[in-house]
Amino acid sequence: MKKIFTRVLFVVLIVIVIVCNAMAANIFTKTAYEEFYRYHDFANWLQSGEVLSSQIVTIYEKNTGAEETTTMISGTSVQTTKVLYKIKAGIANKTYMIKIKVITNTGQKFEDQLECKILASIKTIADRSIIGEGINSEIGDIITS
Repeated sequence: MKKIFTRVLFVVLIVIVIVCNAMAANIFTKTAYEEFYRYHDFANWLQSGEVLSSQIVTIYEKNTGAEETTTMISGTSVQTTKVLYKIKAGIANKTYMIKIKVITNTGQKFEDQLECKILASIKTIADRSIIGEGINSEIGDIITS
């Protein structure tokens, strides 16, 4: 009986880790000072040979719904299967939702969203990993040029 309970508990813990990692992939953090490019890859949503032909990126404050796109998003473009955008500004301790809408060369339409938490300050890069943000995050690495 103890063996069965241990195995069930182990499986439950694995499921919790998988769900938390999936949720964390759609969350990233920044400070109000930071400005950087990110990308959102739709490759897993597309059929073979299909590419993105247009994009709309909007951002709004999570609690109030106030749109902040002109203040916080710029430089949007499509790069084959990815949407590139620059995120900037924001108010410390607020959370914003980024909505990305795309149309493919075959006419399919997709929409996804992710969350951006604005930190009051950051002490180390490890602060970011608390909610799943890492250098190789699944949704959009920071792009440097």
